[in-house]
Amino acid sequence: MLEILIAWLLPLLAGMGLWQIALGRVRSSAQWAGVVGYGYLVGMLLAGTLTAALSSDDTQHALRHAGPALALIAAIGWAWSWKFGITRATLPCYAPLRSWHRALFFFLIVLLLIRAFVLLDEVWLRPTFPWDAWAAWAVKPKSWYLLGSGEKYVSASVWLAQTDSALRTTVTWHYPTLLGWMQVWFASAAGEWNEPMVNLPWVGIWIALLLATYAQLRELSLAPLRAMIAIYALGSLPLLNAHVALAGYADLWLAALFGMAVLVWLIWLQQRRPAQLIAALVLGLCLPALKLEGTVWMVCFFSMAFLGVLPLRARWWLIVATLLISIFGLAIGGFELPLPGLGLVRIAWGEIDIPAMGTLLLQWHSVGREMFATLYSLPNWHLLWFLAPLIIVLRWREFPRHENIQLLGSLLLLCGLFLFVLFFFTEASRWAEDFTSANRLIMHITPVVITLLALLLRDVGRGNVSETTTT
Repeated sequence: MLEILIAWLLPLLAGMGLWQIALGRVRSSAQWAGVVGYGYLVGMLLAGTLTAALSSDDTQHALRHAGPALALIAAIGWAWSWKFGITRATLPCYAPLRSWHRALFFFLIVLLLIRAFVLLDEVWLRPTFPWDAWAAWAVKPKSWYLLGSGEKYVSASVWLAQTDSALRTTVTWHYPTLLGWMQVWFASAAGEWNEPMVNLPWVGIWIALLLATYAQLRELSLAPLRAMIAIYALGSLPLLNAHVALAGYADLWLAALFGMAVLVWLIWLQQRRPAQLIAALVLGLCLPALKLEGTVWMVCFFSMAFLGVLPLRARWWLIVATLLISIFGLAIGGFELPLPGLGLVRIAWGEIDIPAMGTLLLQWHSVGREMFATLYSLPNWHLLWFLAPLIIVLRWREFPRHENIQLLGSLLLLCGLFLFVLFFFTEASRWAEDFTSANRLIMHITPVVITLLALLLRDVGRGNVSETTTT
């Protein structure tokens, strides 16, 4: 039990220390929620990275090898942040909540706590259950732990052509491995490949996402009750909950990382502190380490982050220049883009060649009915996709008024364009036809959608705000 406790505390403390070095000490309970949420995410990514770097030759003792490095990082992070770190600005202070507002605030907390207990119970009482979780994602970490070393996985053709008995193969040999090494970290603490134990971090990242979202929405001037309603809307989504209860997929982590990186970027757009932009970009760089699709979200995110640095006129010049260069490249036979995790992607007229996925032929696929069912009739999203268009139409005047809302809307538009091309113009349309990966890919951007809707509703009926005291 001591090793298990250490395996949970070391990453959390290291991540919280690093996050305070980057963004400063905190003053309020809401800001502490953000430090815990982001600290958990950063700490778990760090634990996986250090396990891969220091324990690949002795996976069953990963805690012994990577633990001291995490402890050192935690000690340095906390000491530095409290000795030299700046103190963050106070959050906007609102009038005390009315009694029924306060009751609703704590009622939503209770509902989320009950949901967290149910999800924890689901994960704790069953082994890795979903097909892709054990057939695709758990294969590598389980074999690494049981074998005692991180054996290399290669493609089937390379495996057949070699005589090296240490080489292994699987259909998902090219998938990112960071989450797998994180599972090795927890297995070494448990002293066995205990599947409920290595899957418990999925409950943790759900909690971390909610804590971080609440803190950042407060930082973006949302009143406490509105921020709480937003995270309840996020935390109660059926598909998001399913990916916690059926732990093992990488999609929940990718959605959390993308959503939390975007929130830090939005705060940078508002406050313009360099550390905020650096933190957002570092989180964005981690996206390809979780799943192949993370590369696409990273490109979309970095594109908008770069536009956010430029003055308005320069943004339009850059967009026009990019379109013209892309059209010229297609006209002369195509062009190539090196993308982390995907390889050298070649884009030509009528096809996209991705080394990690193969060649995708661009032709129309009529899957409108399936996509409509995915969003509106299947029990995956509650009323999210009914409310989102309505809120956007009713609050469209907020886009030109606020730069961060405008850029956030542009980011989601770019992500939506990618999904539209993927599902309607490539063989990925079969993912919509069988209602599988279409839902997962949409889930990746769902926390960002919730953030946009919360910001659009931020000033509805808002009274005077005082910025002089802490909440």
